[in-house]
Amino acid sequence: MTLVQLRYAIEIAEAGSISAAAARLFVAQPSLSKAISELEHEMGIQIFERSRRGVEVTEEGTRFLSYARQVVEQAELLESHYLGDASGVRRVFGVSAQHYAFVVNAFAELVREYGQDRYEFSLREGTTFGTIEDVRLQRSELGVLFRNSFNREVITNALRDADLRFCPLFEAKEHVFLAKGHPLAGRTSVKLEDLAPYPRLSYDQGMKNSFFFSEEPYPTEAVDKAIDEVQPDLVLCVGQAGGRAKITPEFVGINYADARIPDNDGNQPVAERIAADGPDAYFATLPVKAMVQAMTEAGIPAEVSYTAGTYVCNDVMYSLLHTLATKHPGVRGGFLHVPYATEQACHLPSATPSMSLDMMARGIELGLAAAVEHDEDVKTATGTTH
Repeated sequence: MTLVQLRYAIEIAEAGSISAAAARLFVAQPSLSKAISELEHEMGIQIFERSRRGVEVTEEGTRFLSYARQVVEQAELLESHYLGDASGVRRVFGVSAQHYAFVVNAFAELVREYGQDRYEFSLREGTTFGTIEDVRLQRSELGVLFRNSFNREVITNALRDADLRFCPLFEAKEHVFLAKGHPLAGRTSVKLEDLAPYPRLSYDQGMKNSFFFSEEPYPTEAVDKAIDEVQPDLVLCVGQAGGRAKITPEFVGINYADARIPDNDGNQPVAERIAADGPDAYFATLPVKAMVQAMTEAGIPAEVSYTAGTYVCNDVMYSLLHTLATKHPGVRGGFLHVPYATEQACHLPSATPSMSLDMMARGIELGLAAAVEHDEDVKTATGTTH
């Protein structure tokens, strides 16, 4: 394995094809293909899947390239420090972040305060996953991320898996900047639907395009964006219902938000409609009974749920179904709750029900297969008496 081979692999991944990478590198395509084949053989992995349309990075290739980029970048730092003026070595300080103006302003102030004679500064703006990876791989000393009640658990778990820690900088409410002549400028507040007629930009999250990694603060907006990008046949949102012992596909989402306690951002809607112009409820358009049947036949505890609550999970389910009904009528959708994971239950009271992550994943897989197989739900009795 050589640095040249690593640089070749990185360039192919970024270009999306061997021919395009060869043109960028000014290398003959057969030589480039041979170098990558030798690298894959030496490492014992397949980095790329080849096709007529180009190449796609395999799952193992994604992991390999993350390490390759770190090696190449460190080599470039060594070259810049020691092949140049060795007496002028400076300490490196890097920051990675999502796309926020305040980060750029703070970074510029940092450079002005400490000067570039003592440090070599770098600021990387990128995806949520990329920010976490930059800090994990020590490309940056710190990262700046947006975290709220909706994505908190996913972001926290991702940071824990990367052996990183989240330190809050400040809390902020959502706000909108408007020009003086804007039609909404005279209002004291605006709702999300007020902004719908106007153009907007959103940040693509690349291969890690989970809406939990979205930089937009509203999960329903992230779902809508993901549907536009992916054009799916069906959508299944997943949430966690701590205290339930089974996987529970939800039967209905209601147009009602009523929070018993505030969320982590202090939001507490009380007796509010989710969509002012929407119907009182939407039934899931996925075959929830068939999904439960597939899971239970495989020995996985599951049952149909007839309430998704009255806050975040219900909000996501209702908003999803409202979006599908009004913008994507050919797409089916629904919501599914999972119990606490076994690892979580280790830190909870002894009677707390839980399920292994492998069983959850298998249950969701079987549920999706049943949803694909059944256009209409099976007729089995799953109702409750109270």
